[in-house]
Order: sequence, then C-alpha cells, then structure tokens
Amino acid sequence: MFSYYTAILSAYILKSIAGIPLLNELMRKRETNNIPYSFIILNLCSAFILFLVSMNSGYYIHSLVFSVFFYCLFFYNAF
Repeated sequence: MFSYYTAILSAYILKSIAGIPLLNELMRKRETNNIPYSFIILNLCSAFILFLVSMNSGYYIHSLVFSVFFYCLFFYNAF
C-alpha cells in the first residue's frame, strides 16, 4: 500500500515539474506554438503511472479517466 502512495506522489511531482519547461518557453518566446518535448514526456509518464496505479488498485472508473487523459495527451501532441 505504501508503494501506491509513493507512485502517486511521484506522478504528481512529475506533473508539477512538467510545467517548468512550458513556462520557460512562454516567458522566452511569448507563444506556445512549439511545446517542449520534456513537457510532453513528463506528462505522459505521469499519466501512465497514475493509470497503472489505478488499474492495480482496482479503481476502474479512475483508470478510465486516466486513460482518456493519456489518450488525449498522446494523440494531441503526436500529430
């Protein structure tokens, strides 16, 4: 049970760290046409960790929400 809390905490830390490159790009160029890859990768890792924890814990409604988030993040930024 303690490992789930650690995984959830690390996922939310990754999500908050992911905003730093985006804010840096916004402050430097004043536009968000080019999203940094580190932002995308950290958000995808965070969504994947949260999805795995929710599947292993048996929270299937949460896993559905995280899978939609994972899907939107991946396909919105991939194309």
